[in-house]
Amino acid sequence: MKLIQRDLYLNQPISKKENGLIKTITGLRRSGKRYLLFKIIHNHLLECGVKEENSLFLFDINK
Repeated sequence: MKLIQRDLYLNQPISKKENGLIKTITGLRRSGKRYLLFKIIHNHLLECGVKEENSLFLFDINK
């Protein structure tokens, strides 16, 4: 599957990654939040040298 780079969605959380605050991605059901988090942001963090064990992703699966 070909990955389409979504710079508009990626640049906003990346530009704020060093401000010390917790980031939250919200949106409608089935709008790609999980894909954005796992595929795009996770890959970016790994490319920047962040170790896999230094990242934590939390989901509320009760909704």
